[in-house]
Amino acid sequence: MTRAVEIEFRDSLLLPQPALAPGFLACLVLFFFYELGLALEGENGGRNLAEYALSQIFSPLGSKVRFVRWGILLAAAAFAYHCIRRGGIQLRVALMRTIGEGLLAGVLLGPFLMALLSTFDAWPGELDVDPMTTAPPLASTLRLVGSAAWEEVVFRLGCYSILFLAVARLGRFFGFGRPLSLAVADISGLVGSSLIFASFHLGVFQRWIEQDGEAVPSTGFLWRLVAGLLLAGLYRWRGLGVAAWAHGLFNLGLTLGTGPGVFR
Repeated sequence: MTRAVEIEFRDSLLLPQPALAPGFLACLVLFFFYELGLALEGENGGRNLAEYALSQIFSPLGSKVRFVRWGILLAAAAFAYHCIRRGGIQLRVALMRTIGEGLLAGVLLGPFLMALLSTFDAWPGELDVDPMTTAPPLASTLRLVGSAAWEEVVFRLGCYSILFLAVARLGRFFGFGRPLSLAVADISGLVGSSLIFASFHLGVFQRWIEQDGEAVPSTGFLWRLVAGLLLAGLYRWRGLGVAAWAHGLFNLGLTLGTGPGVFR
């Protein structure tokens, strides 16, 4: 599926997206942070809903599911490395560029999202510490920063790509021109994946991982929708790795205290 999406992305009216393989490899550090955070927190620690939902496929394995998760990540990393070698991409340069662009995007988007957060007066409920009053434990900080990679894989790489490909194929099936079909597909992927991203933070879903969330869509939902649109646009423009590192840096800022209180 990812190969088909890459081909469609290149033919879209928007700028072509960078190759997926370097972006995925750049996410490995974030995946490691997440797994390390889970290990340090132990059984009483939290889970990210995106990772939890994917892991439910292997839920019959019980506690051994983490080994399956590690195996899948390593296999995907090996395949990504093979694609990079075959494509003649300079791995070190690609990784440095991806991580650098992601951190820069996080620095640029962070103040806007923080100001918007202050305006909406909606603190993200899945952050189980209040950085205005307490310093977050190292384990939960690692988990929250690393969870950005899982959310980008599920909501951007997964949801955006599936919606984009489905709408593009559907448009051509009904006889619409290729440019129009791809344009509508991009809009559908952008908006649809952002709505799913915001919805997954509502209480009805967050209860799966024993976290609090909004009972009904309100200001927090609207804020996450805007954040999702920005991250989806960043994913579409610069790829998975850039969006994941920007997301991770923003989560780090929230946990370390760069919260809405700085604007009051």
